[in-house]
Amino acid sequence: MIGPVGGNCAWNGPSGRETTMMNENHQSANLGLLSGGWLWLVLASLMLGGMALIVSEKTMRLPEPTPAVTAPLRIETTPWQLGAAVTLTLQSNAGQAGQVISITLLAPGADPPHPAPHAPEFYGMSGVQLLWLPPEDQETEIALAAAAGAESIGLDFDWRRIETEPGQYDWAETDRVVALARRYRLRLVPMLLYTPRWASSAPFAPLDYFRAPPVDHHHYRNFVYAVVSRYKPYGESPLTAEGYGITDWIIWNEPNVQTGGQEPQPADFWLGSLEAYVQLLRAGYEGVHAADPSGNVLNGALADIYWQPGELDLVTSLERFYDPNGDGDAADGGRPFFDTLNIHTYQGGRPTAAWYRERLATVSQVMARFGDAQKPIWITETGYGSIARQRMPAQKTSEHAYVDEATQAEAVRLVYETVAAYPQVERLFWWNLRDYYYHNGAGNPAMEAHYGLLRANFEPKPAYLAYARLTGRPVRRLTARLDELGQAQVTAPASFISQMGDYTVLVTLDGDSQATVTTYRPAPKE
Repeated sequence: MIGPVGGNCAWNGPSGRETTMMNENHQSANLGLLSGGWLWLVLASLMLGGMALIVSEKTMRLPEPTPAVTAPLRIETTPWQLGAAVTLTLQSNAGQAGQVISITLLAPGADPPHPAPHAPEFYGMSGVQLLWLPPEDQETEIALAAAAGAESIGLDFDWRRIETEPGQYDWAETDRVVALARRYRLRLVPMLLYTPRWASSAPFAPLDYFRAPPVDHHHYRNFVYAVVSRYKPYGESPLTAEGYGITDWIIWNEPNVQTGGQEPQPADFWLGSLEAYVQLLRAGYEGVHAADPSGNVLNGALADIYWQPGELDLVTSLERFYDPNGDGDAADGGRPFFDTLNIHTYQGGRPTAAWYRERLATVSQVMARFGDAQKPIWITETGYGSIARQRMPAQKTSEHAYVDEATQAEAVRLVYETVAAYPQVERLFWWNLRDYYYHNGAGNPAMEAHYGLLRANFEPKPAYLAYARLTGRPVRRLTARLDELGQAQVTAPASFISQMGDYTVLVTLDGDSQATVTTYRPAPKE
């Protein structure tokens, strides 16, 4: 989703206010980008040393990365054994006598997920962008996603970084991510997006070539085929030899969003028309099913643009997605080229169940009208941004569409319970796992600074604990004070260590110090 900077639906009405500056004519697309309203983007980039790139961080997928920081605490424990208490000794690396530390213990699932009617697969997390992170943070992030009870995680597979030249594939980064996901028994749901310069219909547009449609959709089909062939269960990668693999694939992201009106802006994911996206979706669908006939293809999520009150842009976009010409005939739309409908839903302000009910009821009605009542729905992004109460602005304005952290935690429960009442919705992904900015006060407009269940230093917000409890994860919160030697001891009771599986210990000092995160697996009873 994109930040509240004002916006229009790119597919608004049958006549269309579609972004048509990118087209399949290689020359005219490039000339169109470098003329008129686009010239300022090039000049701004040159004059400001690239600062024009950071216009809306989430849409660009280029937030300033949180630096990897050495954790200030070490953890030593007595042996972990099922049904036995464990003593944890915490040692500060910098003394800090008298400082209070917080300890969060997360156990493997002992209780069924709540709401009960849904299987554990209902729970996902998106925005777990492992490929953005330094290697030393990647395992911490994925371990905490698993510890909270997420079954699936959504992230980007960047075409530019995988197929660097036509037919030349670099699998090093994605292999590392797939290996981590397999280790923690998580399903990956990748978005396949961002056109390489060599394949772009606008290769000379310095800020936008990767969001333009490919000059030839067969390039994208071949890329998708290669990725799916490698990572499907029992695919070409050695990581999938025992049956682990990726079965669900998202074709791009939020192609209906255009934030700047008539002219494309750097905040958009897709700078093509609806018709061009349907052709891309077809190419992706063919690529997935040629490699894996049982694969599940999701459209690039249609986004609910919440900062235009009263406008059901998600519904307008969905109708046009099925029927681009508005003539009642869906033959020219996207219906044949996806297996699961993918949407993003964001509500501004405080969460209400009625808002979700209205959206889902209307979406279901549109699907039924076009003969798709039997297709499942996945919500691969929803969430609420939070600001710590002490950092909330004195007078909240429309620019600060955030809630306090207690309300964010309540939103986790409310949203999952509300959406669970709709059997057609098979998966619900919370966006996102972690804030990517240490500065998360009201003055930071980036969504990545507020929507996380964890703070930038991996400290859990109340919403993270609420999510874990919904998925049936026992949670124990403890505090201790460092003595004059910078040490503290706490005990995890025997009753807490009652299930086989991974136990996660997360320890934080006050302030922005990096949390210490460690995972343990107890030995069975002797």
